[in-house]
Amino acid sequence: MALSSLIRTFAASRRRVAAAGVPVPVALKARSTRDALHTRPDVREHLRKREENHSMIKLHHGREQREIWVNADLIETVEATPDTVVKLTTDRRLIVTETPEEIVALVHEHRRKAQSRPHVLTDR
Repeated sequence: MALSSLIRTFAASRRRVAAAGVPVPVALKARSTRDALHTRPDVREHLRKREENHSMIKLHHGREQREIWVNADLIETVEATPDTVVKLTTDRRLIVTETPEEIVALVHEHRRKAQSRPHVLTDR
């Protein structure tokens, strides 16, 4: 028997067992649980959540211009050498492509959003 026909036979028997109300064998439960745990999540969903993260600002790192997310509260200094160097409070240094003025604007925007309060809706 070909492998594909064995897989179809197994899937059909699994559906019959589930439809008959017979308890599903432990091995089948384990397999379905393992399959559910190892499915690849939707990457776009993960990116949307990251972009909604208001505690970080997006910078571009290095010559490859990879996007990195930096906690704006951890920025200690920004140096304008030929490359812009951001020093964090953790003593880590990052070389980014943004100018110091752009970084300051991003931090100000981040803090403005963090301090703004949502409008309160009241029934009058």
